[in-house]
Amino acid sequence: MRAVFATPPSEAGRASLFPFAADGAALVADLRLTRAAYPGEKEIEDLVEEARRAGAGFGELWATATLGTRLGGTKRVRHPLVGELVLDSDVLKVPDHDMRIMTFTAEPGTPDAEGLDRLRAAAEGADVSV
Repeated sequence: MRAVFATPPSEAGRASLFPFAADGAALVADLRLTRAAYPGEKEIEDLVEEARRAGAGFGELWATATLGTRLGGTKRVRHPLVGELVLDSDVLKVPDHDMRIMTFTAEPGTPDAEGLDRLRAAAEGADVSV
C-alpha cells in the first residue's frame, strides 16, 4: 500500500509498479476484503487513514464498494538498477491462512528475463538478511 499510495518510489530510490490505476484499484479492493475480515483492527485502520492522507487517488478508489483479490496478471515494474521490466505475476494463497506469496517471472530469453537475472546477481552480492 505504501509503495503505491505514499512517497513516489522514484524519489525513495526503490522499484515502482505502474500503471497505477490497475494495480491501485486491485490493491484497494483487496484491502477492503482484509478490513472486512478483521473489523476494528488498528493497524489496518491506520493504514487506510495513512493512504487517505497520502492522496494519489486512494480516497477515490476507497469510496467505491469494489471487493476483490488479485490472483495474477502482468506487472510493469520500474527498478532503479535495471529499468523497466514487464513481468508475469501470480499470487498463491495458502488455504486457511492469510498468507499470500507473490511470484514474478519473465519469458525466457527476453530483455525482462535478463533484467531479472541482473537483479539476482546483484542480490547475491548484497547483504539481504533480515
